[in-house]
Amino acid sequence: MKVSTLTFQVDGKPKPKQPAYFDGQRMVNASRRAMEEWTHLARLHINEDKGKFKGTVHMRVTYFFRRPDHHYRRKIRGHLRLLADAPVNHTAKPDADNLAKFTLDCLTGLAYYDDSQIADLHLRKRWSHEEDCTEVSIKWFDRQ
Repeated sequence: MKVSTLTFQVDGKPKPKQPAYFDGQRMVNASRRAMEEWTHLARLHINEDKGKFKGTVHMRVTYFFRRPDHHYRRKIRGHLRLLADAPVNHTAKPDADNLAKFTLDCLTGLAYYDDSQIADLHLRKRWSHEEDCTEVSIKWFDRQ
């Protein structure tokens, strides 16, 4: 069995998949523009041939959200200090399942043929001292 692994990061605030709506004439994907932008950034990290891959896929996705100012004490000598009771995990909106729908739909046709190939999926939402981003780790399992 051949295993290929790729880990990459897409900068920007993680976005959830918005529900489609009917505008009176047709169904509209409310997340279309955001998905196109995210897919363009992810494409910089993924080989073009992976979109045709039809084997098993395992993924780990971590969504990092920049900590709000109230997680920190005032600056001491120019440095921010994290409060002792500041949370590690991000438990506010957006929901992890909607974040995952957005990410998996963006990677369909780019990292795998269809998101039904994903046999193992780990999602995490974390606070970050740095900027917002999404970190993706993909393993492709190909039987030969």
